Amino acid sequence: LRHRKKDPLSPITSFPSEKKEGISYELPSDLQLLCFLILFRILNSLLVRTWFSPDEYWQSLEVAHRSVFGYGYLTWEWREGLRSFVHPLISVAWLYQVLRWLGWDTPSAIIWGPRVIQGIYAGVGDLFLLKLTSSYMGKSTTPWVLLAIITSWFMNYTIVRTFSNSLETVITIIGIYYWPLNSTSNHHSRMKSIILGAIAFLIRPTAAITWIFLGIHHLNQMRSISNILRFIIQVASVGLLTLAISLCVDYLFYGRWVLVPLNFFVFNLKNDAGAFYGTHPWHWNLTQGFPAILASYLPLFVVGAVTCQRKSLLILIAWVTFVLSLPTHKEFRFLLPVLPIALMYVGYGFKLSWEYFSTFKLKNRNLAGKFLLSVLVVVNVGMTLYFSLVHQAAPIQVMSRIRELDSQAAVHFLTPCHSTPYYSFVHRPIELLFLDCSPR
Repeated sequence: LRHRKKDPLSPITSFPSEKKEGISYELPSDLQLLCFLILFRILNSLLVRTWFSPDEYWQSLEVAHRSVFGYGYLTWEWREGLRSFVHPLISVAWLYQVLRWLGWDTPSAIIWGPRVIQGIYAGVGDLFLLKLTSSYMGKSTTPWVLLAIITSWFMNYTIVRTFSNSLETVITIIGIYYWPLNSTSNHHSRMKSIILGAIAFLIRPTAAITWIFLGIHHLNQMRSISNILRFIIQVASVGLLTLAISLCVDYLFYGRWVLVPLNFFVFNLKNDAGAFYGTHPWHWNLTQGFPAILASYLPLFVVGAVTCQRKSLLILIAWVTFVLSLPTHKEFRFLLPVLPIALMYVGYGFKLSWEYFSTFKLKNRNLAGKFLLSVLVVVNVGMTLYFSLVHQAAPIQVMSRIRELDSQAAVHFLTPCHSTPYYSFVHRPIELLFLDCSPR
């Protein structure tokens, strides 16, 4: 393969030997691994006790709390029809309703329940990422990707939060696992992916960026008109059903017909109104976004990206990063859906680096190289603990003090708007006010 001219999108049907002397690549069964990953993510969700971005609370928890319990605040995006109720419904509202029916809607359950549920979702997504790694890069890379995802500071910091980006990421990874990257004839598997892609689109319309690339890549592999027509019919039928579900769900929430995906794209792409919340240069995702979320794993990502023969998902990362660079407003969490894929290449780079250092005959060089790789892991673990427990912890801590106030109390937040959670972290109808910063 080294001297063979090869299309970077074409599949490779065989991998180098999975067995290395002194190294075992065996992982537990899928069920054992799933239990471990779910338990890990639940503990991860309970560890995170800091503030990151308003959308974690104001675009999911607060909306669901108002819908189920009758009080809460809707930001201006909901008044303008820019958000779909699908995400609050899937991630939070159903849980709130169950807790209310059972009479278990204590403040602790209302606060931590959604985090635990998202932790379970994240654990399932982790399992499918490992299954994708095994089929795409070979079983020998899978343990290293497992190490990468459970130590990645940004994954641990964000994937268990109730962002729409977090659930979008989980569903996208499962969808890519079922997507026929190596085949054009697996129609059943492809249909699963299309349905999952549609759900991701309902949760966050920017998921279309990923699925447009995968669809074009898939069409490029097809040589039969009948296969092309079948694919188009599958996409069209699921697409129409998706729009119908979106219209019906949001009609029940808004009380009027609202086509949220259209409003979302007009607002963010045509009008670039997201710039109201800050502007960034076109290169921000490359020079600041990716280096920050990969942190000490950036060198391993480069090693994996350069040496891995499978390039289609690497090109997907480049495509998503490019499209997300077009709007002037950018955020770290916008890159979350492609971070797990990037960690696959980190795992591949980790494996190659470890094996390379293992070939040194001089014991000092061998140990020095492995020590350096261990430092990269320790840095990520340290960042996980700092950002989860220390950085911006006060906005969360202050809400526990507010919950202790008398029911006749009134609290005015003289801070930049949306700097703390709101009723979803108090779960009492006391008077809360904050400084409004809605665009006019």
